[in-house]
Amino acid sequence: YVSLLCKNDPAFLKEASEKLHEYEAVIRKIIIIHLLNQREFEFLYKAGNEITTLLHSAIAEDRELAVEIMSELKHVQFSEALKMLINDDEISVCRAAISTACKLKMAPLLPEIISMLNQQSHKNLVLKGLTLYGDQLFEDMQQLLEFSPKDHLLELIKIAGKQKGENSTAFLLSMAKEGNADFREAIVHSLWNKEYTP
Repeated sequence: YVSLLCKNDPAFLKEASEKLHEYEAVIRKIIIIHLLNQREFEFLYKAGNEITTLLHSAIAEDRELAVEIMSELKHVQFSEALKMLINDDEISVCRAAISTACKLKMAPLLPEIISMLNQQSHKNLVLKGLTLYGDQLFEDMQQLLEFSPKDHLLELIKIAGKQKGENSTAFLLSMAKEGNADFREAIVHSLWNKEYTP
């Protein structure tokens, strides 16, 4: 109901934006998203300030709310904000930021996300996030010339086995051609998971 009003009634949206802090998190999220979908500078400015406040809040739920908002706005880039939240001390905020960055396929953040596989406390979060990234992950990794995921090949081979698409298959076949005996079994298993027929 609130979403419909925000979408179709600019006067309601303006009034709601002025009382933003009176609403619960779900309603605040709807209002901020609708503010960012407007072309009116005043609305964009208000939404930007609100997201900045949420990002720098001492309350973890506020930072999570900021990530939820970012995850629904594919036409606005939040690379720097997500980069900051990926390293948040609160595990729930970190998880949400990694998942959002991967769902939105934010290639520039891949090196940082993949390097977090070195931290045992974040490993499962990162693996789940990279799986959400999908088949595009393996093309985007190739585009990052300065980035080499050598330390995490086994994890990436397993993720490739869970994806549908040509990029993950090409990645597995390139690993097979390199002839690394340490990964042979994992590569074959991943290709089998993908039902690959040579």
